[in-house]
Amino acid sequence: MITKLGYAQQLISILYPTTTDDRKLREQEAALAISQARDILIKREILQNKVETNSIYGNWLSTFYDNKAYFDKNLNKYVIKLPARPISLIGDMGVYHVFPKGSEENMFVPVTSGFSAMHLKSLSSMLGGNMAYYLDGNKIVFLNELSKDQPITIRMLAMGEDIPLDDYFPVDGSIESEMLQLAVNLYSTQKQINEDIVSDNVSQ
Repeated sequence: MITKLGYAQQLISILYPTTTDDRKLREQEAALAISQARDILIKREILQNKVETNSIYGNWLSTFYDNKAYFDKNLNKYVIKLPARPISLIGDMGVYHVFPKGSEENMFVPVTSGFSAMHLKSLSSMLGGNMAYYLDGNKIVFLNELSKDQPITIRMLAMGEDIPLDDYFPVDGSIESEMLQLAVNLYSTQKQINEDIVSDNVSQ
């Protein structure tokens, strides 16, 4: 499994085939370009090609374990702060599965943020008593009461920038080459912009 740093180093090898000072200094910039390229391609793939199936490849997903809820007095509900920013998709599909640790068969049910509490009882009856939640900014808000001690697993399409350098970087193998090529373009464009800014400042 390749980490984000691994892909960044592949990009650097493409851009700087020989060892230079630039090569040593560019890991963060390369990682940013890789992250941006991956997110663009994943979003394109889902919106253009997967809209009819409403599905997401498992090897695009990041899984975050042992998330703990706390009681938000302003919302009067239990919430969990998202461990990363999700890729923005229709229907909040960026947060794909939420469930109690070790109990994936009891996945919580996503609803819209405007869902009325008065409908919660009928919804719970329809879904066999499963918990419901909605997204509110960087938080998951639960409509049912939730134990603060219950660890929650969140499986999501995390934005590439929020995945640590040394963590596995989830991307489908079929778009790896395209991701690297797009990252080359993004990196080169940003590098040129930065150089132009430096040149402008020097000339002034």
